Amino acid sequence: RWNGYCPNLGAQILASQRSFMIRFVLPHAASLFFEDPYYSILTKGISFGCNQKLYTLALFLFSTQEEEEQFLTRIPKQGFLDGILVQLGNTDDQQIITRLLNT
Repeated sequence: RWNGYCPNLGAQILASQRSFMIRFVLPHAASLFFEDPYYSILTKGISFGCNQKLYTLALFLFSTQEEEEQFLTRIPKQGFLDGILVQLGNTDDQQIITRLLNT
């Protein structure tokens, strides 16, 4: 029976320890994201998968090393997170994976 009840999202996240949030990180690719069709196809596919499983997709684009560094230092302080997808552009970006695994 419908009585106008709407579950509190914050309470659900705390109780289940799941955020239903996936972060998609594109290091060094902020400008490429809008120019290269590869990124729109990739994002569309990821978004489709998230929608199928009722996850929210959060997109993070970085133009500078500073922006990337700020993101990597904030990750452990932001609470529950169900997953992070990282699109690596070159082998130098491997340090991002290492840092995320160590947080």
